[in-house]
Amino acid sequence: MGRSWQRFMVQVQNEMARISSRSDIIFFRGQSNSRWDLLPSLLFRTQGRSFQEIADLEKMCYYDFRTEGGSLLRPDIGDWELLFEMQHHGVPTRLLDWSESFATALFFAVHKRSSIDPGALRPCIWIADPSRINELSTGDKVIFTPSDLSFTYHKSFVDKSDPPPENPIAMMFPRVNPRMVAQKAFFVLQGRDPHPMNLNATVRNAFVKIEIPMNALDEAEQFLDLAGVDEFTVFPDLDHLAMHIRTRHRIN
Repeated sequence: MGRSWQRFMVQVQNEMARISSRSDIIFFRGQSNSRWDLLPSLLFRTQGRSFQEIADLEKMCYYDFRTEGGSLLRPDIGDWELLFEMQHHGVPTRLLDWSESFATALFFAVHKRSSIDPGALRPCIWIADPSRINELSTGDKVIFTPSDLSFTYHKSFVDKSDPPPENPIAMMFPRVNPRMVAQKAFFVLQGRDPHPMNLNATVRNAFVKIEIPMNALDEAEQFLDLAGVDEFTVFPDLDHLAMHIRTRHRIN
């Protein structure tokens, strides 16, 4: 085992031990580019647009999904559940995906290895303390479910009849589809403050970034093989099973 991988794992384990001393759950997120800040897709994909343009876009996406997907959604679907469905299917939202599984995060960091330019960037693992996020944002260490919150998504972010939270909030939601189960999914909701979560003045100390050395990528992939983590285990559907079969048999 190479020293770079060993040093990386020691860093991860030390951070896990630090968080475990005060929190029951640890959040992990893997990114193929360590230069990316922690921004949900609604903000990441709209950089350069005004605050009002983004707010209008969020409202349009919400109503488009509810209206045009009406025949595919439960008639009584609530606003939070609709938001999680939007996130699940790739609509830009203010939710940022996290996992309680280090292996899942590592997969997302390195699975597109061929697209990683060693001269420009390196993959990384973000580790977050969700209890600390909420303690700093709300004064309460609990990881919230939608029913715990004093506001609704629709009233605070869509029609804006109630004030939204200022800072990010760590959330859990019933894992209602196989992907959420497989990925051990949790989320952090972006508040009104548009700064990346790792640069948010209130909660930035709840996040730590650990870069994966480029010369440790072979060991990272070996770790995933030993853990049995691949395209199909992370995305349990037939399309990703087909991708996994192509990867296993080295078919381009």
